[in-house]
Amino acid sequence: MTTKTALSWFLDTWSALDTAADIAQQLTCDEADSIAALFEANNRLSAAAAWIEAHSYADEEGDAHWRGTAAE
Repeated sequence: MTTKTALSWFLDTWSALDTAADIAQQLTCDEADSIAALFEANNRLSAAAAWIEAHSYADEEGDAHWRGTAAE
């Protein structure tokens, strides 16, 4: 498998919104940021935003993606 094929496969598989909803809350902020950056670098902006949004629901006050009291 070529690197480009492997990357495309990863991006296609992990860009599913249900995948982000199921996993993103378990990630640290750095982990969520890194996966979002990978999607952004490959022009998958909606997937990047979905991962950060899904992750933010588990953040607490002081965390990078904390949504404030509106999310509670």
